[in-house]
Amino acid sequence: MSKKKEVIPNLPIAEWFELERNMEIVARMSTEPVRAILTRNIEQKNESL
Repeated sequence: MSKKKEVIPNLPIAEWFELERNMEIVARMSTEPVRAILTRNIEQKNESL
């Protein structure tokens, strides 16, 4: 486990892998509109927890 995962300690491990995979996809595409949409989706998901 890397230390950066402690930034959001209440996130389950599976959520982290999904989050990191999403961020990899965003980084690969590296287009701002896509990043903004994905960030908004993640924020909404976190608010609903």
